[in-house]
Amino acid sequence: MTKRQFGELEMLIIKTLKELGNSASVKDVYSKLGSHGSYTTILTVMTRLAAKNELTREKQGNKYYYSLSKIPSKNLLKRIQEKIFGGKKSAMICYLIEEDSKLTENELQAIEELIRKKRLEG
Repeated sequence: MTKRQFGELEMLIIKTLKELGNSASVKDVYSKLGSHGSYTTILTVMTRLAAKNELTREKQGNKYYYSLSKIPSKNLLKRIQEKIFGGKKSAMICYLIEEDSKLTENELQAIEELIRKKRLEG
């Protein structure tokens, strides 16, 4: 049995969490998503994302608040690459570089060094 690809609803939930400041309850996410699923569907998907360690979950009072994991798993990044960028690593990397206009000179040098090393590896 093969694993399902990263789902559209999962991507919407992750995007919504980022928009909400990276910490939100299921109700907050559900309210923001509108017609993209029932409350219980959103709850189920967020619980599963927490089980996959893509989200962290913390109980505050009688509510759980979900946040994006501090370090995205390679599995998450691979699924994003497949789902959004059609599996093309270069498209994903170009997007990340182009979207961040605040790259420092040190960061640019580190990226260039990584490219040089990859070229030498063949």
